[in-house]
Amino acid sequence: ADVVYLEEFHAALLGTAGRSIKQGGLFVMIASKRNGSLDKFITLARNSFPRTIVSDDYDADVSKAIRRSAKCFPIMLRMLVPKAEKLPESVLKMCEESKHRLLERKKEEERITRRENMRREQFQELNGKMAALRGVRLEAG
Repeated sequence: ADVVYLEEFHAALLGTAGRSIKQGGLFVMIASKRNGSLDKFITLARNSFPRTIVSDDYDADVSKAIRRSAKCFPIMLRMLVPKAEKLPESVLKMCEESKHRLLERKKEEERITRRENMRREQFQELNGKMAALRGVRLEAG
């Protein structure tokens, strides 16, 4: 799958990369340049990971099998975090924002669950009252 095709997922992908890479670590991905989305991702990646290396000459077999001018030619992207440095502030910020969105989503899901449970209890209570009324009518009738 082309993980950088949809631009709205670029920040999430970089956040995942940032959480996954240890100091001195390397994040490698391969994607095609379709519709310019990879170039936009690379620009964003370089803001977050100053040591970002882009290569289209990483494997002779790949180069033989697919023309470099082909729209689907796989480009290798390597993002490195040097040992002595901490993650860039932009990546830390993306991670925090992602965490915050996840917590907000969880809270909303909990509110919805509580509301559904309350409605279910009200429905059961109403069903019980209706059943009791039907029993009274049958006895009176």
